[in-house]
Amino acid sequence: MPETFTRWDAANYLKTEEDARLYLASCAEEDPGDGSLIRLARADVARAASRINQENNRKMSLPTVFVNLVVDDVVKTREFFAALGFEFDPMCSGDQTVCVILAEGVRAMLMDSAFFQAFTSKTVADARESTEAVIALDVGGRERVDDILARAVAAGGRESREPRDHGFMYGRGFEDPDGHLWEVYHMSGG
Repeated sequence: MPETFTRWDAANYLKTEEDARLYLASCAEEDPGDGSLIRLARADVARAASRINQENNRKMSLPTVFVNLVVDDVVKTREFFAALGFEFDPMCSGDQTVCVILAEGVRAMLMDSAFFQAFTSKTVADARESTEAVIALDVGGRERVDDILARAVAAGGRESREPRDHGFMYGRGFEDPDGHLWEVYHMSGG
């Protein structure tokens, strides 16, 4: 059986700035005097730096998204979302707000109208009279869709429309006690 070889790349072994510094110094000592080894070493270091930057970018957390909505009663709102099984961010919750953790990096900041009004000079919409948004959440399973809908209704919300089954996606909608529309769905990928 013939032997197979893979290309050895110094960039794969340069993990830190110190590694790069030592590598460049070593190549400078070994350079034949025409700068060719130093140029190759600099290219290796550039590839390593690019790879490290890409890895760091993947590791960096994405910004947190806050969906800000007005509620009439922060205490009732907390009780409603607790009944649905959501957790809260205590750092962003208080007497005038409750911060619902919807997913990693996604929060619903539910505020009383006085607090909300401080963020805008526009008239605040009454969600019972007009639709300001529909907040859609992929909850990871068809059974979870039905469970959350049942919990929402039991906690004082109401189903806002008939279930929709598109084969690849199943979803249901509910209105919370303040009139905000929520869509819970599951994408099966099929």
